[in-house]
Amino acid sequence: MMPLRSTASTETAAIAALTRILSLWQNSPILRTAKGKCQAPPIHRKSEDDMNRRTFLISAGMLAASAILGGGKAHAEGKRILVAFFSATGTTRHVAEAIAAELKCDLYEIKPEKPYTSDDLDWHDKMSRSSIEMNDEKSRPKIAGALPDLKKYGAVFIGYPIWWGIAPRIVQTFVESCDMGGITAIPFCTSGGSPFDKSADLLWAGAPTAKWVAGRRINMPSPAEIVAWAKELKLYPAE
Repeated sequence: MMPLRSTASTETAAIAALTRILSLWQNSPILRTAKGKCQAPPIHRKSEDDMNRRTFLISAGMLAASAILGGGKAHAEGKRILVAFFSATGTTRHVAEAIAAELKCDLYEIKPEKPYTSDDLDWHDKMSRSSIEMNDEKSRPKIAGALPDLKKYGAVFIGYPIWWGIAPRIVQTFVESCDMGGITAIPFCTSGGSPFDKSADLLWAGAPTAKWVAGRRINMPSPAEIVAWAKELKLYPAE
């Protein structure tokens, strides 16, 4: 595992983050009176200002966590990292974008050649497009556009929702179509409660020459959680 920052660099990051937070606090329009004096809204007010203030404080805390725990671009054996994802409703997209932003990775969306409609995604309907695809082990929906050149990457995160207990068939299209030989592959899924392992097994089988590592189910991760995961994977650079 990559070592954490030294005490000195951690203190420097903390001071910089706190200085930035103070500056944001003093210049935030929701915290200033008409005379320009810094003044927090009264705590008894149940208004939009209160909501904005809470949002501000949460954002400031995330800034501090990112500065103290993060910093620097994640890499795998000196090569860049890619976050590839398929998202039909936006949930997996949010997680993928958070990972890419925090670790400063490239981002690639696995887009179906024919976009899914809400009717296509109706899992109650046995004749819906997604139901038909997921009940056919040989189904491999086509991907729109060019596939990424994975040779310039040392690792790739592969994100997806859980459909029928496994990864959507289009994710199998992705791993089987890309040359993943020797690349570290890190699967992750978004799900309200479905198990992760079975979905990963199918992907591993589709790209046996990749260096697969244990993935996880991850929903709405904090910056600290993303950084901690990257360190576990030995992807985050020491400073």
